[in-house]
Amino acid sequence: MGALTFGGERTLSHAYIVASQSEAARAKAAQDIAAAAVCSGAGGVRPCGACRDCRKVKDGVHPDILHIRRLTDDKGKQKREIQVDQVREMITQAQIMPNEADDKAFIIHDAETMNPSAQNALLKLLEEPPRGVVLILSTPAPAMLLPTIRSRCIEVTVNQEAPPLAAELRQEAQAYLACVASGSKSELLRWCNEKAAHTDTAGAVDFVNGMKTVLTDQLCGRSPSKLEPRRLFALTELMERCEAALSVNTGIKHIFGFLAVKSIGAGVPEK
Repeated sequence: MGALTFGGERTLSHAYIVASQSEAARAKAAQDIAAAAVCSGAGGVRPCGACRDCRKVKDGVHPDILHIRRLTDDKGKQKREIQVDQVREMITQAQIMPNEADDKAFIIHDAETMNPSAQNALLKLLEEPPRGVVLILSTPAPAMLLPTIRSRCIEVTVNQEAPPLAAELRQEAQAYLACVASGSKSELLRWCNEKAAHTDTAGAVDFVNGMKTVLTDQLCGRSPSKLEPRRLFALTELMERCEAALSVNTGIKHIFGFLAVKSIGAGVPEK
């Protein structure tokens, strides 16, 4: 995966989880999101990489990018956990106006090492995030974070060696999303029935994986979307449920029948 880029003026979410087994990949992705938060470039894509703010982020000296890491003990050894006091200090800092940029970003490194008290303190900030604050949780193990934290963040899985998505799979994903965005249950049912009739298990797995890639691209602003972020996130959760079902040999008709029933209402607030 290359650098994360974001189109438009206000496409950033207030919170991201950057997940990867590669520490270097996590650091690069977190830096890209943080740079997008403070970028002052005049173009339509952030981070532009050329403005003063982007250059400061690259050099590691931007005053509105704050890093939270495990502390070291009196012997210089890194502690096992991120403590609740560190998160509380971050919450205090989040209430303070940025120094130079319009927004500010906090990067929590090895976020899975936050102890339960620290995670619960962070949850309060995620529930009522201050305007102009972007939180980035970098971790190799997102499953170790509280489900309530994960549900309030956009999760970006970084895999630098992932091949580009085949054009055919991308077209199928766009066709499915167009049906969802139309709000027509009959149109979606027709598409899902047609897909189920001409797809084997391997094809269904490819479709689900392709959908997750396209949804991540749209959540990160790398491609346009007609759906709101919360609906894209809900669809990602549906794809994860389909992935789990396919792993235990659930029938293809059941998979696409499930999508036909659940997709349009996914992420839509109840009235």
